[in-house]
Amino acid sequence: MHHSAPWCAGLALLLCACTGVISPSGSKADGDDAPGVSPSGAGGGPSGAVGDPGLPPVDMPASAPLRRLTRAQYDNTVRDLLGIDAHPAADFGLDEQGGGFASNFKAPVELLQVERYQQAAEELAEQADLALLAPCALPGGDEAQCLEEFLAGFGTRAYRRPLSAEELAAHRQLFSTAGDFAGGIRLVLSTMLQSPYFLYRPELGNPLVVENDGLPLTAYELASRLSYLLQNTMPDAELFAAAAASALQTPEQLADQVRRLLAAPAASDTFVSFYEQWLEVEDLGDLEKNTEIYPAFTAELKSALQSELHEFVEHAMREGEGRLSTLLTADFSFLSGPLYELYGLPQPDAATSGAVTQVTLPAGQRAGLFTLASVMARHSHPDQSSPVKRGYMVLDKLLCTVPPPPPANVDITVPEVDPSVPTSVRFEQHRVDPACASCHSLMDPLGMAFEHYDGIGRYRPSEAGLPVDASLELTGTDQDGPVQNAVELMSKLAAAAEVRDCMARQWFRYAFGRADEPEDAGAILAASSALAGADQRIGELLAALTSSRGFRYRKPVVQ
Repeated sequence: MHHSAPWCAGLALLLCACTGVISPSGSKADGDDAPGVSPSGAGGGPSGAVGDPGLPPVDMPASAPLRRLTRAQYDNTVRDLLGIDAHPAADFGLDEQGGGFASNFKAPVELLQVERYQQAAEELAEQADLALLAPCALPGGDEAQCLEEFLAGFGTRAYRRPLSAEELAAHRQLFSTAGDFAGGIRLVLSTMLQSPYFLYRPELGNPLVVENDGLPLTAYELASRLSYLLQNTMPDAELFAAAAASALQTPEQLADQVRRLLAAPAASDTFVSFYEQWLEVEDLGDLEKNTEIYPAFTAELKSALQSELHEFVEHAMREGEGRLSTLLTADFSFLSGPLYELYGLPQPDAATSGAVTQVTLPAGQRAGLFTLASVMARHSHPDQSSPVKRGYMVLDKLLCTVPPPPPANVDITVPEVDPSVPTSVRFEQHRVDPACASCHSLMDPLGMAFEHYDGIGRYRPSEAGLPVDASLELTGTDQDGPVQNAVELMSKLAAAAEVRDCMARQWFRYAFGRADEPEDAGAILAASSALAGADQRIGELLAALTSSRGFRYRKPVVQ
């Protein structure tokens, strides 16, 4: 395909607009590797309050790094923009992490990635159904008028904002270099799909309006911020219409859109994306186990585990009204195939054995997401369970507290499996050695609460001929006290204020694609308070977060 000057300009911009934050004038400020990361570790601790430490933190404008579409967002956007469900992003590089979630705002884009964007754009332009994208060009139509309609309509959807007069002129010129109408439209389409305005999510704000040191995001920027947070794709027709009508200005208008978008089927992609990334199980298909110890860990089982997580999350977020308590304490799950045997349940009739079915699990054995076999298998070693990994998981994901890395001279070799010695005994050295105890005294007791689950998440009442002791003394929360096992632990944590605060922080990180900073404490507090006051419904947390000043404004870049 022929490439003209506008594509070359887009290539140059793509290669240079790779990191940092766009300033209102369009230039970039230098970006940090990991803004807001606590010295205690990658997950970070609670953000500090802004202003008088005796007062609640102030809801302030937030920093807005320039984010490139993740692979999932690219595929979803192409699907909704072109009607093509082709998954071209499978050939792109891995997404970068920001605050524990896919973000793509730090590392420069290599030339190979630019070439893959080019190839994908050209192939998508050839596959596109022009009768759907430019129906005005049917035989007998006015091609000049049709081009204008295409640039105004498709261009607004591709760039997620109306095109400027200069952009319209450049695309008209590009169109004129093609030999016919269809070729010109495909050339323009391919060029748009390679533009940084398609591949990135610029959030410049309105430079003409500065309110209390914050730039309000434009209506179209807010529409994109909402849609990529809540549906992991471009804005739908109603969001575009709201942006065009300036109907995204007030917190109430935004909250109404949040509830609408979360109720739509497309929100399922956000639900699954968040919880898979949060629990680090998005690569479950690649997880390997020692097949001599765990012969049941087959490709069929991994597929069933992934389906279970997806179905559980969708049910909890919709049928369970998105309550945190349901997500953390439910005694049911969604099983298929080999999962019945793994969970110690009889196989269903042959006629339904291939279907995913909601099942009440054996009493006292499971409690929500953290005891799903997929999560237990992911946070284990290939040949055994791992109190360290599981304890770290609870601290990081539910309490937003991450111990420092081990000293350089500490032996971190995992104790070898010994069928005659329980895991609790083999890992006891962690808590005895002074060099290890400061960290492992935090992680290991929480991890031991999950010792009823082996390395692939199968429930075991005993190990090495002895009853499993999964008891601990929970400390550091407003629900402290003795705990007998993971089921009791999850019940206490589901009611803990510290967990509500951490969930607000985790959703903030997902929404902004970065670690939280001290200035973000006000927005996070608002989200946490909404969760507490709405019977733990995650949807109300998101409504409060998106209504916050931190979501609606951006911090100006100091030149």
